[in-house]
Amino acid sequence: MRVEHTLTVVWSFQKGNATLSAVCGERESMQRLFILLLAVLSSCSQNPSTPLTGSWQFTATLPVQGTVTLSPGQITQTGGTFTSTPMAFPGPPGCATTATVEGTITGNQVTFQFLEGDPHPTIVQTLDFSGTANLNASSMSGTFTTPSSGSCAAQGDSGPWSAVRVVR
Repeated sequence: MRVEHTLTVVWSFQKGNATLSAVCGERESMQRLFILLLAVLSSCSQNPSTPLTGSWQFTATLPVQGTVTLSPGQITQTGGTFTSTPMAFPGPPGCATTATVEGTITGNQVTFQFLEGDPHPTIVQTLDFSGTANLNASSMSGTFTTPSSGSCAAQGDSGPWSAVRVVR
């Protein structure tokens, strides 16, 4: 009399709104299961599927000024770094009225500095931003801090920020 034992492995993986499930029996090739698992895991990368290059509009909530929306600026991404063209933003008298962005992206994590200055490229104040880009790189959000006092923000000021890709 021969007795067979069957091992069944059931797993499920969810990414966004999609769920991938599989049931594998003992008789299936472990190599095939390993290749399938590698394929699924490699698709789990958190890198945005689209580079950040394009037109972006940033909004930040500053303690004194409230919510400020900058004019759209062109971001150019090269590898893991990105920069922007000067962007104009409204500010009270004495505040810089333009800023550029210089930063890095690793996976979907973005870190960058707003370099405020008038006339560009004179730097009046720097703000540090960190956050995440969504997987299709159509939006980003996070928090910012002010490492030192400047024309419009005091050292230690912080708040939320967001950015959306502007489609023209």
